[in-house]
Amino acid sequence: MRQNTKATFDDPSLPSNDGSGWTNEECRSIIATLYDSGSTVSDIEGVINSKLWVGMRSLELWYSLGNPDDINTSVYGEMKSEQLVYGYNYIYIENDAVTSYQLD
Repeated sequence: MRQNTKATFDDPSLPSNDGSGWTNEECRSIIATLYDSGSTVSDIEGVINSKLWVGMRSLELWYSLGNPDDINTSVYGEMKSEQLVYGYNYIYIENDAVTSYQLD
């Protein structure tokens, strides 16, 4: 799992990272958090291996790839669309799930 220097999510109950890496206990907590939020064993294995897939939830993406370099947000009525920028890679999210991505 990738280290993060700041939390993307404002929920203090989610394990975060101060840049020094996750402890074994934090890794267990992350896996439990993902499982409790509806991630399958296969999804969790994908997160551990820093994978990306369409349908991946934002929480899974954050633990898989870490914080994006930039987030571009658009709102259309009640729908929120985000473009997450990781270097030259772009990941598109709608309604808290990855809808597509463009990798360099």
